Amino acid sequence: MTRQHPLIHLVQVLLALSLKLGLMFFLIFGLFFTLGCAGKPSKLDFALSDAALIEARKVKADSLVPQIYIAAVELYSSALKSYEKRQYQKASALFAQSRYYAEMAIQKAGKKVKTNPHSGPEAPWE
Repeated sequence: MTRQHPLIHLVQVLLALSLKLGLMFFLIFGLFFTLGCAGKPSKLDFALSDAALIEARKVKADSLVPQIYIAAVELYSSALKSYEKRQYQKASALFAQSRYYAEMAIQKAGKKVKTNPHSGPEAPWE
C-alpha cells in the first residue's frame, strides 16, 4: 500500500466534509487557504534591489548620475514602506523598479552590472 502525500489527503478530507456540510464550508476554507498562501514575497526582490544599490554606491553612481541614483533610492524606500504596510505585491514591483534604476545608474557610471545577492558579506539577510 502506497502512502499519499499529506496535502492530497487533506484536500480529499476537506472535499468529503464539504459534500457533507455543504458547498459553503468548502468555499470559506478555500478563501482562507488562498489568503494564507498569499504571504510575504521571497527575499530575492529585496536582495537584488539592495545589492544593486550597494553596487551603485561602490561605483560612485550617487555623484556621477545622481538623478537616476536618487530615483532608485526613493523607489527602494517606497518599497520598504509598502512592505511594512503588508502591501507585498506593490513592494515587489517597487523593489524591481528600484533595481532597474540602480542598474541603469551603474551602467551610466561606466561599470558592469553585478547584482548577485549571494556574493560577499553585504547580503542583507546574513
